[in-house]
Amino acid sequence: MFKKKETRKQPNAEAGRVRKKSWRSIVPSPPVILVLITSCIFGNGRAYTIKPGDILVASDGGSAVVKIDPKTGAQSTIGTFIENGVPHGVHDLELSSDGTLYVLEHVRRVTKINVLTGEQKEVTHLGLLGTDEQDTFTAGLTLGPSGDIFVTVYTAPYTGVIRVDPVTGQQKLLASGGFIRGPLGIALTPNGKLVVADVASASLVEVDPIDGSQRLLASGLAGSSPWYLAIASESLIYAGKNTPATGDLIQQINPLTGAHSTFVSGGNLAEPVGLAIDLNGQLISSQASAGKIVRIDPVTKAQSVIASGGFLMNVVLAVRVAQISIPSEPPELTITRSVTISWPIAQGNFALQSSPTLQNGGTWTNLNVALVTQGTNIAASVQETGGQQFFRLAPKQ
Repeated sequence: MFKKKETRKQPNAEAGRVRKKSWRSIVPSPPVILVLITSCIFGNGRAYTIKPGDILVASDGGSAVVKIDPKTGAQSTIGTFIENGVPHGVHDLELSSDGTLYVLEHVRRVTKINVLTGEQKEVTHLGLLGTDEQDTFTAGLTLGPSGDIFVTVYTAPYTGVIRVDPVTGQQKLLASGGFIRGPLGIALTPNGKLVVADVASASLVEVDPIDGSQRLLASGLAGSSPWYLAIASESLIYAGKNTPATGDLIQQINPLTGAHSTFVSGGNLAEPVGLAIDLNGQLISSQASAGKIVRIDPVTKAQSVIASGGFLMNVVLAVRVAQISIPSEPPELTITRSVTISWPIAQGNFALQSSPTLQNGGTWTNLNVALVTQGTNIAASVQETGGQQFFRLAPKQ
């Protein structure tokens, strides 16, 4: 293992500016080597497996997408994220219904990963996403109803929401100004609208994915929030929070009324910025400053740690729960065949017997099958066992 010190940026809501924060990122040794092929296609050619319920975490400190088994907490990584030979962090991710994993990288790049083959390909880089000199912070990514990619950009030159064509990588400023002053997390609602977590104004803003029109959903949220979002229903959104100085807590918001309150606080929470809903309706939260993933019961609010350390390192941001299986699991097929054996009623009363062999010493066994009358015959239907079978009629004693 070796350590690399670098400067990351996190927004500071009270100042309305990007707060620079230093930490140490631990990168597994030996480092993964990036192999450039053609047309910005890269990766290690390794296929990945994702199952429904798997937890996917954007690890900024660990420079990886971390896959976590929700039952055992076992960790593995997906993808290779290197710029100029130096590993860098991941801020957000989204798994599409066709099995493509879209990743928002610290270096202001959107990459897509073919989970089946392991191939990575750049979708878009810099442009409206900004540069280090412009001090932009690209925090959130989600997929729109038509497959477009939406990215939030905080700080000049474009504080707002960028729409990216997933095929061409073309960028377009969708929304800026108005209620949007410091966008971080972004999510798609059940009715096809975007919800943006604006940390500078401590509010939730609805954005139309087509025309960029805005509507304020909730305001006056806790300081240094909201960060990433988890949409539980049309009337319930959970919002993450940064900066423990103002309390480690998760908020619950009703976007229909704007009402909000603290859902849970303390316990295992340590800058709970990332949120997702698992397949059982439990809330999953990433702890940015503790490198752990916590499960929270929405009724009892009981907390339990699913995973910590390992590839999670010390800075984890967005978290998602897989809804699909990759490779897709074929339906389980049961193929059965039957043999119908019949004999004339007039021949007498017989028992149907079977044996796996005709050799001397073979055992004949009476079959417990239903006998039915078919015209002048008695018939029995026997299921094949998959092995060799012989049948005979034996007079009943």
